[in-house]
Formats: sequence, C-alpha cells, structure tokens
Amino acid sequence: MNIVKPFKAITYNIDIIKDIDQVLTPPYDIIDLKMQEELYNQHPYNFIRIDFGKKFDDDNTNNNVYIRAKNYFENWLKKNILVKDTKPSFYLLVQDFTLNNDINKTLRRIGFFGIYKLTEFSPKTIMPHEKTQSAPKEDRYLLTKACGAYFSAVFSIYEDQSFYVEKLSNEIVSNNEPYFEFIDYQNVNNKLYKISELNIIEKISDFMKNKPLYIADGHHRYETALKISKDLKYLNKEATDYTIMYFTNLCSEGLKILPTHRILHNQRINKEHFKNFLQNYFHLKEFSNNNVEASIKELEATKHNHSFLIVLQDQLVLATLKDLNLIENFYESNVPAILKTLDVNILYHVILKKYFNLSEDDLRIQKNISYEKESFEVINKIRSNSNSIGFILNPTNVRELVEVSNLGETMPQKSTYFYPKIPSGAVIYSFND
Repeated sequence: MNIVKPFKAITYNIDIIKDIDQVLTPPYDIIDLKMQEELYNQHPYNFIRIDFGKKFDDDNTNNNVYIRAKNYFENWLKKNILVKDTKPSFYLLVQDFTLNNDINKTLRRIGFFGIYKLTEFSPKTIMPHEKTQSAPKEDRYLLTKACGAYFSAVFSIYEDQSFYVEKLSNEIVSNNEPYFEFIDYQNVNNKLYKISELNIIEKISDFMKNKPLYIADGHHRYETALKISKDLKYLNKEATDYTIMYFTNLCSEGLKILPTHRILHNQRINKEHFKNFLQNYFHLKEFSNNNVEASIKELEATKHNHSFLIVLQDQLVLATLKDLNLIENFYESNVPAILKTLDVNILYHVILKKYFNLSEDDLRIQKNISYEKESFEVINKIRSNSNSIGFILNPTNVRELVEVSNLGETMPQKSTYFYPKIPSGAVIYSFND
C-alpha cells in the first residue's frame, strides 16, 4: 500500500518575489555549466544557489557547495524569501504546453505534489525503470543531509483511466486563483494551486493507496531518500520516512516522453564498410542533407518498425530493422523479450556495441558518447565534425516503461525524457521541523 500525505510546503514568498519565473529552475540533472551561470546571474534569490550551486577549487569541509546551500536556505527562510505554509496541503501543478511548435494544439498535464512514505521497490508500491550511478546519489545525499530538506520532487506516474484526480482538480482550477503562475524556459505555462480542503485531501490519499507507482524521473533522488531515511532513523522522526513526490497519470494525453539522441565522437568512419554492415540487419534509405525534415518525418512514420536516422557528415540514412530474429544472438539468453524490442537496446547491441565496440561502462561514463534532445542540434554538430556520427531516435513509449518495470528490469540510461519537466524550488519539503 502507498501512503501519500499532504504537507506544509516551503515556497517562495510571492509578496516579495513577484516574478517567480526568475527564481525557479529546471531539475538539477539537466542543468549544464552554461545554464548554471545564467541562472546565477538571473536573480540573487534564484534556486540554483541551493539545488545546484557552484563548486570551487578551494572548497573544504567548512566551506563547500553543501554548506553554502544550507546557509542560503536558512538565510532565505529568516528573511521570509522562503515561507512555510500554515496547514498541510497537496500542491496541484497544471502545465499547458505545445509540442513541435504546433500552436493549434495545446496539451495539459495535471499532477500534484505530496509526500510519499518511502518503501523498497515492489510491484505493489513503486518501481524504477532506469539504473542509477553512485556520483549523483552521493551529491544529492550530501545536499539533503546538510539542509534537512528535499528540494526536487521524484517524478512518479500511475495508471488511472477514470481520471479521478484530474476531475477533482478541474473543480479546484475552476473555482480558485493559482498561488503562482509563470512561463518557464520550455515555454510551458505553469500554475500551482494549493489543495487544503480536508475532504479532497482524504479522497486523493485514499485513491493513491492502491495505485502502483513508476518512477519516471528522479531515480537518484528516490534512492537518496531511502538512504537518508535509514541513516536518520536514530532521530526517531517520522518526517524522515517521507520524501517529496510529484504524481501524474500515465493515461493522460499530456504525459509526453521525448527521445534522447546519441552522438558518437572520435570515430573514423568508413562509410561504405559501415553501410555494408548495416544492410545485414536493416533496410536503408538515404537522404541528402537538404532533406532533413523529410527524413525526420519518415523516421516518425516508422516508429513501430524499430528505425533510427543515422547522421553522417554528408547525408542521412534511415535504418529500419528487417527482422527481430536476425539480432537474437546479440543478447544474452536470459534477456526478457520486451528489452530486445526497445529501440535504445537495438541501437546499442547491434550498432554501438557490435560495430563500434562500445561497452556498457563506456556508456555509463559517457566515453566518446554524448546526448542531445534536439534532432537538428545533432545534425548541426555532425556537419561540423567529420569524426562524429549521430543517431536520431523515436521516443520510448510509456507502455514499454510499465512492462519493463513490472518485470523488475531496467532500461538503458537516457531511454526516456519526460516532458515537460517540473520546476525545482516550487515546493520544498523540510524534515527538520
């Protein structure tokens, strides 16, 4: 059984911070150094200083990124830049957005923030879909322990074809003004509402009890919370058994998974040799560099046929798998069938591993491989570097995620990119009070 509860969130004080878009940030794990610098310069109370602060060469045990985060957090609370809510609430986040610049179709995703009683992974409670790495978990652990608070929510999804929470939420949206509203860096309109009515809180909590959850984003955050809970047992505080979580319905049209594309670096490619290898397993269709949009449309049209758009410096090649049976021997015998049909796994086992000799460790440490969200960015980078090759993918779908998770298996890293991202700093859960 899942225990989902309201809490007294810490939020920015909108009486002081008038432009909330100037202080909230994307999740820490998609912020690069360039964006970090931009966020630092954007506003003196930008959340970047707490959630993903700068590190310096002369950092030590008494002055480091985690100590500075703690000092910012405590100072902003004292100055009422951050304020704690007066009563336990759920916090409804309504996000309106478009995809692919389609201004004629606005999508809406409705989710809510609450606190979740931590459990070990189980099909009856919560399941992951990706593996984690030690370095990000250590970073989140040190930050959370230093500050006594969770700053970024674990993003979870559940299945509900009746849209129960959405129907309750529509009444709240219709009858109340949002606590804040802003347009974020993704051009997504975000509205946050407080749900403090006891009868609605009870309905949501009861509804969530028997809903299995899947971690969509925030695997490192969840495993960090498990460790925090165990390590702080000696405090005998119930608050440390919970972490902040965002919940949304996987049946919603507004739940979108975007692909993450790959670029291989430092590869001297014999184009004809590479194509001859590919033809053993894939149907190939070649496009000139002038036909980018047409090639991407054809990739999207073949999303059920295990296709990739391979980006070479002077052309694009659509590779569509001939038959899954042809690549059966690329997998270990005990690999579940669903994992063999994932595009990211086919790309890895057949092309990245077999042809380019990349190991799983290479992927883990990102040796000679990088990732891009925008297909046109992949193409531009390959055009300017003759020793690189790009792979543009179709997105993983949510049903694949659920099936893999239910088997207790995990997908390769960067298999999913849930969109839109949820803002960090919108609601904070402190377990120190």
